[in-house]
Amino acid sequence: MFQNRNLPQAAFVESFSYTSSSLMSKQTSQSHSIDLFAIAHDSMIEAGFSPDSSSDVGKEVQSIVANSAIPAAQSAKDLRKLLWSSIDNSSSRDLDQVEYAEALAGGDTRLLIGIADVDALVPQGSAIDQQAAANCTSVYTGVKTYPMLPLELSTDLTSLNAGEDRLAVVTEMVLASDGTMKSVDIYRALVKNQAKLSYEPVGNWLDGRTPVPETVKAVEGLEAQISLQSESAEATWGIGTGHHSSFTRGRRTRQGA
Repeated sequence: MFQNRNLPQAAFVESFSYTSSSLMSKQTSQSHSIDLFAIAHDSMIEAGFSPDSSSDVGKEVQSIVANSAIPAAQSAKDLRKLLWSSIDNSSSRDLDQVEYAEALAGGDTRLLIGIADVDALVPQGSAIDQQAAANCTSVYTGVKTYPMLPLELSTDLTSLNAGEDRLAVVTEMVLASDGTMKSVDIYRALVKNQAKLSYEPVGNWLDGRTPVPETVKAVEGLEAQISLQSESAEATWGIGTGHHSSFTRGRRTRQGA
């Protein structure tokens, strides 16, 4: 969807570091009446981001919200009956990924990763698209979050929220028992997230520290589904397939990796 948004890693890190250091220096230089929101806004601009949305972005958002029915996508598969789930930080509202796994004959595993299909609602070259391409990322300043996409989209209409029909771009892989990839396919699909999970309780359960989380127990079949996803993640971790599941990322985050 987005064009010309290859922000160099060094520039990204530098921008983040610059924003952080700017906030610190500006806070320490003022002893009274510190406006952290104003400091965050100014630091965004100084770091090369565009913190303010244009009127055109606002108009496009209003139009999308007014016509918020999920658009029909040609050749999109209907995969809403699969036991999709998302996992992220407990406070996250912008859910951009869901996962599903299925055991196949011979020890293979079918693994599906669904990514929110923002392109279904945001046309290429639109004001929203151009702003997202300019910023390349959401920025978390500590006092305010500047989302790459308007909140009406990132936390609602294009977020893979539990119980909602959403379009996604699905990567389907078949993995051998040793984690090697046997086949891969990418296509658009209609999905429905069955459970919004968070890293800490699920990770602690999978590590054997706590019982099954209530959010997992509440959905029939989800305990076995999550266990299979975790096994697939462990199998693929060290073999260079390029896929590391949300579970593995969450564990590495908790372990400081």
